[in-house]
Formats: sequence, C-alpha cells, structure tokens
Amino acid sequence: MWLWRLFPARFRPSLLHSARAYFFARNLLAFWSLPYNAPRAVGLRFGCVETLLRGSFPFTLSRCVPRLDGAPSFCQWALTEEVAMKAVMRACALLLLSFSLVPAASADDAGARKGKSPKAKSAVVRADAARTDNSAASGGASTATDPMPRGSATLFPARPAPATTVFPQGATGGEAKEPFAHRPMPATSGTLGVFTVESGYLLPKRAYAISGYANKVSRMPGNITALAIGWTIAAGITDWFNVHVGWEPYRYIHVSRRDQLSFNTPVTNPPYPSPPAAPTIFRGLTTTPGSAPGYVEDFPFANRNLGGVGDFVVGFKVGPWSEWRGDFLSLSIRNDFYIPTKRSLGDLLDNGTQTGQFNWNVNVAASRTWWKDRIVSNWNIGYRITRDPRSNRVRMFTQADQLRLGTGTIFFPKSRIQAMTETVATIYAGPGTANTSLGPRDPVESVWGLRFYPFTNFAIDAGYRRANYLDNHGDKNGFVIKAGTVWWPEKPKPVNRVPTAACSAEKSSVFAESGESVGVRAMASDPDGDTLSYSWSATGGTVEGTGPAVRWNSSGTRPGVYTITANVDDGKGGSASCSVDVRVDPRPNRAPTMSCSAERSSVLTGERVRINAVASDPDGETLRYSWRTNGGQIIGSGASVQLDTTGLGAGRYTVTGRVEDPRGAAADCSTSVEVRVPPPPPQASKLAECFFRAASARVDNVCKRVLDDVALRLQNDPKARVVIIGYADPKERRPDKLAKDRADAAKKYLVSKGIADTRVDTRAAGGQVGADKQNRRVDIIWVPEGATY
Repeated sequence: MWLWRLFPARFRPSLLHSARAYFFARNLLAFWSLPYNAPRAVGLRFGCVETLLRGSFPFTLSRCVPRLDGAPSFCQWALTEEVAMKAVMRACALLLLSFSLVPAASADDAGARKGKSPKAKSAVVRADAARTDNSAASGGASTATDPMPRGSATLFPARPAPATTVFPQGATGGEAKEPFAHRPMPATSGTLGVFTVESGYLLPKRAYAISGYANKVSRMPGNITALAIGWTIAAGITDWFNVHVGWEPYRYIHVSRRDQLSFNTPVTNPPYPSPPAAPTIFRGLTTTPGSAPGYVEDFPFANRNLGGVGDFVVGFKVGPWSEWRGDFLSLSIRNDFYIPTKRSLGDLLDNGTQTGQFNWNVNVAASRTWWKDRIVSNWNIGYRITRDPRSNRVRMFTQADQLRLGTGTIFFPKSRIQAMTETVATIYAGPGTANTSLGPRDPVESVWGLRFYPFTNFAIDAGYRRANYLDNHGDKNGFVIKAGTVWWPEKPKPVNRVPTAACSAEKSSVFAESGESVGVRAMASDPDGDTLSYSWSATGGTVEGTGPAVRWNSSGTRPGVYTITANVDDGKGGSASCSVDVRVDPRPNRAPTMSCSAERSSVLTGERVRINAVASDPDGETLRYSWRTNGGQIIGSGASVQLDTTGLGAGRYTVTGRVEDPRGAAADCSTSVEVRVPPPPPQASKLAECFFRAASARVDNVCKRVLDDVALRLQNDPKARVVIIGYADPKERRPDKLAKDRADAAKKYLVSKGIADTRVDTRAAGGQVGADKQNRRVDIIWVPEGATY
C-alpha cells in the first residue's frame, strides 16, 4: 500500500483501471489461446472464478496432414465440448468486464464515507460546486471539474466543459486543431495510434499514457500462433519529444505442425548449409544436402508449445509536424531499442519467443484528420535492423531485417464508441538464412474492431485479427485486446479580452426610391482568437445577410441619413460595436426608354402597315408620343400608329417615334418598311402551231414533235395550261366540225403524254378565203398561272 500512496490521489483511479484491464486481458486471453488438443484436465483461473474441467471429454479427429519426411501423418484433434468451454469463458469475461468498469474509490474516499450519510456527502458536493462557481464569477482561474465526482452513482458521467489546450499555435500559420475530448489512446508500441499502427500525434508536455494489451498472431511454417501480453508507458517530455518503455512479461508459442520446423527434424538430416560451408543451427527439412530449413523469422527459436518473458523495449519519438500545432498533417519518427532478456542458446530454445540479440527499429508515422473530424487516417513505414543470433560469440544463422508497412483508420474519433481498422504488411529484407515458409513468406494482417471509452481518458480496444494469404495455416484468426489511459495537463482558461470592430460601406449615398443596396462590412478581430458572431441593425431600410459582410437595402426610405450598426460578440462576454452612415438623396429625373417595331417589314404600295412602340419611364411619369416618316403618311397617334404607303414608289421608308416626360427627358426609336410595286399580271401567248393535210384531222409526225415539246413544258410548269384552236378551210367539207376535230386530235395526243385533260382547252375557228395552208392548222396558246384567254 505504501507504493499506492506514492501516486497522487487524482491518478489512482486511472492506474487502478489500467491494472484491472491488464490482469483481465491476461487471464482471459491465456485461456482463449488454449489449443483444442489440450490435456483432458484443463484448469482455468480468472480473477473472479476458478473452474476445473475434469472428466472424460470425448475427442474427435479433425484432420491429418502428411509429414514432409515420410513419417506417419500428423493429426490434429479438437474438443467436442468446445461450446461448453466457451460458454464458461464468456460468462467469466462479462463478470470481469463489469468489475473492471466500476470506478475505484481512492483511499481518501474511505475516510469521507465513515459516519456520513448520503445526504451529507451530496451537501459537500453542492458546497464544492458553489465555491467553484463563486471563484469563476470573481474572475479567478477556474479548475477542471472531476469527471467522476465523489458520490456520483452513474457509470458514464456528463462530459466536463473543454479547457484551453496546452498546444501552441504552429509556425505555419494554419488553423490548429484541438485534441478530441476522448483522448487518443496508445497502440501496442506505447505511442498514440490504432491497434498496432501508430499515429503521427505525440503526447504533449508533461502528459503520460499507460496501457496493457494482449496480441495474438499467426505465422508459418509450423502453423504457429503466438500470444503476447505486455504493457507500455509513454511520457511527453516536450510537445514534440516523447519517450516510452514497454515489456511483454508473458509470451506463448503454440506449434501445431512441429514437423515443419527444423528443430524437430530427424538428426540424420544434414545441417543447413551442408559442410564444407559454415553450418547453421538449423537442419534441412529433408535428407537432401543443402535443403532449406524451416523456421519462423519472427520467432526463429520456436520449436514446441512453450512460453516465457519477452524483450524489453525503450525508445523515443519526435514529431516535427502536428495538426495540433496548425500543420497540414501530423508526422513523427519513432526509434525503438529491443533489449533481450534471454541470450544463451539453451534459454532461447526453452523460451522460443526471443532472438537473444539487440535490435533497432525506426518508424515514420503520418496522420491526417478528414471529413469534418469524422475520420483519422494513419500511415506507417518502419525498418527493424536485427543482429544475427550468436552462441558463445558464434553466429548461429543470419536473420533478415524487417520492413513494416501499415495503414490504419479511426472512424468517428469524437464518439464514445469508435470503429477502427488497420492493415500491416511485414516484409523480410536483406540477407537471411534460407527458409521454407510453406506459404507466403511476408505476412499481411488486417484488424477490425472497436474502441470504447467508459471515460474520456480511458478506453478499451477489441479487434479481430485476420492473417491474409496463409492458406495452409490451420488458424488464421487472431485478436488485439488493449486497455489504456492517457492524461495530459490543461492550463486554466485565460481572462477574456474584448474584440475590436470597425465598419465601412462601399457607397456613401444612394438615390431615393432606387431600391439600391449598399455593401457594409465589419472588420473585427479578437485578441484571444475567439469565434465571433455578428448582429446588425439600421435606423431605416433593411439589413440583408449575416456575418461580417451584409447589404443594406434602401427600399422604402426617404431622403435623409441612415445609420447601420454592427454588434460583435465573442461568446464569452466580450463585445464591440461599430456603425457607418449612408445618405439617401432625392432621386434625379431619369430619361425614358423606347423601342419600335413594324408588324410587317415589306408591303405593296398602297397598303397600310402598323407601327408599335414600347416605352417606359423609370420614374413612372406619363409620356407623350410623336411620330414622323420620310415617305407616306402617319395615321393615328399614341403608342401604335399606321403608315399609309399610297402613292409611294418602290424603296425603304423610315418611321421615327419620340417620347417625352413632363420634365423634358426624351427617347427616340425608329423602324423601316420596304415598299414594293406589284408586278404586271401574266399574259397568254401563242406557243406553237402545227399543220394538217386537206380534209384530214390526223396528227402527223411533224405535229407530234411540236406537241411533244408542249407536253414537256406543261410537265415542267404544273400550274400552266394551254388552249388549242383548230382551223379549217371554207372549201373543205363541213369546215366547223373539221376544225373542232383537229383541235381535239391535238388534245388527245397531249393527254396520251400524261397531261391532265383539265389543263387543255380546245376551240374551233373559221378559215379565211385564199389562206390555203393557214386554214389547215392548230394554234397552241400558252396560258400561265394567273392569266386568262
């Protein structure tokens, strides 16, 4: 107990929570990692219950895997009572979890509870609260409220009011982000991060973080699963320099396929490499000289189910960039030094989880907050330099270095429950002793899970791990369970300083009844950098908009001077105001506007065309119209008149209109009309003639050629027609009938050529005495559209 009293009273609940979470995770995960082919009597000890499962559990054969050396197959066995065992485990887990979440009472609380009723204790709390309020009202520095006050019956108290951050503004001039109310938690490396992927953020000066974790991974060859239980402590020396230490006091290696590891091969297998080259401690997996050995590069001395202590890690981390200091992203560089706790070959074989040599690791981490602080993305790249294991200063084999690439994401970092995911790839680089990995050599693992905050500075992480690409592994499932607490100082709020403000307008005057608006701006600043709110008022007109820049609308105002006032508030009791004057002058006379148009742009001489005018006056005054033209006569008055083109020759004539307001302002418009003279009406004319023999009405070939030409012209002009006039000599027998027959014969021929019957008219005419051949003809008269004959 004397060690417990060395810690300040306000730190003891967090330390107790961390210790409870650590022992809970250690006992729980030690059971969870038990293989299914465990002994028939399995002892399970959790902090709250001790269960002994004894009896004759039936076993069933799960699967058999052939050995590489031709020996009988190795068979895996599974407990048929797996469901019962997990039920007992989960019941104890829930009970332990409920105990670990109950707030611990400090030693000071024990004395306060003796002889005091709940009413008395609540009165003390109310008195403390009253004293705090009084000190705040008097201007003194306010103290942070205990997130779990004494006598509180709730498990999740209300969040205390945020205090001013200890992080200074960055030199980059960017806007510094505030750390979230739910404090970031450390990864398994001891620095702030996700599960195993760290972030680019650092603890601030005088802050510290404590965490305990259990981490289960899968590796090949040997179908190995490794469970590590450890703790870490980190502290902020400055805002950009942190130190951390860590130790894994318990590691457990479970080997499902011992035949895949060189330590378990027959002694007749030659060492690798075979003499005369310097041999390693590994034997080949086959009897063939030079055959590659099998070992796990993370745990090269793993050879059977065993466990022990792990490495001791000490390191430091520097952060040149930080979003908390106003930079675009957070960037950090971490250095780790791995100090082994086992060094001799015998100890390493009995431990199976260490390499026995000093290692050095450097890791670069970057972080960025996105989407209005809803997502935090993290990226890692690290390189671990390993020393080759030695025994009595003799190198036992060459161990490859490790390149580690990782990315992790935290969703909704402001929430009490946060979703997290990460993916990590470990690449073995540099020279190394050959290895039969029986699968992909470089492991790629993904973790999905949640982070739960019972309190703002304490969280529990639970994640499911999946080893990708290990198709030959019997158990690719793992987990990361972690509990941690983070504490950093917060300085009291400074005395609020009032803002300053100055107003300006883009115009000093406007005209009355113009409805014009004027831009008004308040130039305000706050020496504390507080967010300012703006309110506006005016002695006339209306203010449109919000914020530092608005517009003053002069609609409805009369001539005079109006004042626009801005009031600026910092939300903490400080305010400032400023004002600017805008003068409204009587409006001047404004000229009207006018446009003209004609209903038709072209008319025939003698027709009338209407001319329309559209005029408006911005002052709303009555307008007077007048018209003039350079040809013709204007009929009418007002906004619509007519132009009479009687007696005008062909040409273009202009009509000009004018409007005037009562104060003499005027506007003109003009439009033009084209006057055309109508063309003469079409006339009928003789197109052709053809002749007949005496006393004959038959169309001969010569006459047919003439009629063919007529038919072609009729086809080209479908609206024209012809009139055929037949003649006969008076000496011929029945001349009137013969003349009619000759015209009908010509028409019949044209109809045979596709000409409509209605387009051909026939007539008969008498001959003249002595005309001879002219009395035996037909005349073809062409009658165009619109003509008569």
